[in-house]
Amino acid sequence: CLMIDERFVAKSLIRLSRRSYYALSKDTTTLLFRGYTEIFSPRNRILLKDSVVSSDRILFTVSENTLIPDLGNSVSAPFESNKNHYIYPLVIDSTIKSYINAFESDEYVAILDSTTAPLYTKEPGKIGVTSKQPFQTDTYNELFLYIPKDWVRRENVAMIHHIRKSLVGKEFSSVDQNFSVIIAATRGFEKAEHYTEYPLLEPYKHFTNVRMSEIIESDNSVFMFYELMCGGKRYIVQTRAIKGKNTVERHLFEYILESAIIGC
Repeated sequence: CLMIDERFVAKSLIRLSRRSYYALSKDTTTLLFRGYTEIFSPRNRILLKDSVVSSDRILFTVSENTLIPDLGNSVSAPFESNKNHYIYPLVIDSTIKSYINAFESDEYVAILDSTTAPLYTKEPGKIGVTSKQPFQTDTYNELFLYIPKDWVRRENVAMIHHIRKSLVGKEFSSVDQNFSVIIAATRGFEKAEHYTEYPLLEPYKHFTNVRMSEIIESDNSVFMFYELMCGGKRYIVQTRAIKGKNTVERHLFEYILESAIIGC
């Protein structure tokens, strides 16, 4: 049985993953199953993981789900012998297709109005002002990220703040330069502590493949480091925000970071 995973983007902001299983023989290839295992948009996500294939069904673990109430922790695709095919769960198939058809490309505006928590501020009550710019998909190695469309992209940028060992990656920064993100792959699967002056001890939310540092205050900026494990590689993400500006709010940065995490 051959498994193939595909990734693609619909309507600029919806990231989809699709899995196919094929039966192989000497002269023929037969499609046994095809269905979505991930949908990720600014508001919603479904993530199916750890598929187990048997002669009568394919069982998926539901790792993330904000679209379908009462879906449960697992779903199965039963095998229909008269069709020689595993049947993708209809409730997921119809929900995803309806969601894509109804999706408006400016749906992202809702996330910009969903919180008043500013990025990295320790002073309560201060709220940043975020322009409602559209997003677009960007990449670094095998990672997919959603980045505000008017942000500046720069290749081969060195991390220079709070770094003990040289590391070069890709930088995304706001037009006003008040906020930036640099992402870089480590060499030889080295841990972040080989490069950063600060330990990464805390897990990021419920993601088991991500560690984070504490907030680091330095001159007129605040920094944080994250380590992301994905596809047999380790990545370091360094974020920087100018003190007192807070032009990019916390939920926007988290959305950028999580767009890379979810695909791993």
